[in-house]
Amino acid sequence: MKNKVTINFQVEEVMRILEDLEFLIVSLDRIGSAQLAEEARKAEVYDFVIEGAVFRRLSAARKFFLERLDEGASSGIRDTLEQKLEKVKPWKIRR
Repeated sequence: MKNKVTINFQVEEVMRILEDLEFLIVSLDRIGSAQLAEEARKAEVYDFVIEGAVFRRLSAARKFFLERLDEGASSGIRDTLEQKLEKVKPWKIRR
């Protein structure tokens, strides 16, 4: 299915999201590349997720894209997106 959507946005909004994504990707890469024992790496990831406001940053990016799609996409595209997102299987808690 080839659907094209034109989405209007302010460059400042996209730059903020790209800055957040850059922060997340580079930081996770550094944590993954660091010579850390397993427990130290787990602690570092935990600290990063909490102190780096990972949830807030990712939620803001998702909200931005969903809002723009709501504004610019047809109801068919929005329905398709909703169906795809409903099929996403989140991480399972193992403890």
